[in-house]
Amino acid sequence: MAEVLHEWLPTVINSVEPWISSEGLRAGLKWNQQLEKELNGTSFGIIVATPRNQHAQWLNFEAGALSKKVGGAESRVAPLLIDFKKATDLVGPLASYQATMPTREGFHDLVASINEALGEDSRSVELLDRGFNVCWPALESKLAEVNDKYEDEADLVALPDPVVPRSPEDMLSEILETIRDMNRSDTRLKNAIDDRRISSISHNVSSAKSRKRGGRLGAVTEALESLGYSTMGAQQLLDGTTVIFLPQKMSDDEEGTVFDFLSNRDLVSGPVRFEYIDPSGPSNQRLRVPTDPTS
Repeated sequence: MAEVLHEWLPTVINSVEPWISSEGLRAGLKWNQQLEKELNGTSFGIIVATPRNQHAQWLNFEAGALSKKVGGAESRVAPLLIDFKKATDLVGPLASYQATMPTREGFHDLVASINEALGEDSRSVELLDRGFNVCWPALESKLAEVNDKYEDEADLVALPDPVVPRSPEDMLSEILETIRDMNRSDTRLKNAIDDRRISSISHNVSSAKSRKRGGRLGAVTEALESLGYSTMGAQQLLDGTTVIFLPQKMSDDEEGTVFDFLSNRDLVSGPVRFEYIDPSGPSNQRLRVPTDPTS
């Protein structure tokens, strides 16, 4: 289809000098450098898209490079849809451009857009319409030949999957992205575990009571250790006070938070005393009493 347009367009607009990437790129030179050079003098681009190649990386690369060179205007970049049942079937990056269906009306609009992009070298509307009407039968005949020669891509299920060779750089890039995804997943998992650790303590209390000697006291020490605090044990006094022995001193705010945590989970039902065991000096005792009258 691109070759047909390459030959046909100058018959309608004489000042047009088409360039086609499949024939214009010479062997021995870097593809992207040649493409960049040719696009420097380009004012309009036609992207021949099919249901299969619309996802091809090289085609989308050319479309992006072309859009950049012509200023990104939709009227200057036109995907020509071959074997599409309707224009809305075009998806992906190419869908951002105004697509053209291969009909008489579609080609007329396409030629009119190309003519407009020529500026001072454009033809008058009357001459353009006259030239299009004269040249249309030739293009229509070529379209029929293309349709007869090549199988329809509208039914993608009937087509074999195209085998696209992958470069080492592409495979290394995929491996790197996979490793990054794994690292991000590990970080999200760690954060999720940290977020749920405190909320899950209350669910583990019942099993802690049955496993650890001391019942409620065992649950208290396990809960504190789950919060990240080292404990040296706990003791229940006759007056109902729970004494928690710690090797390091907490701040007042920490004591209040821990006390609220234990009280809200029914791990303590009376006053709580924090006993700090410091070999280098006297112990520091603080007493916390629940404010709930029912306690």
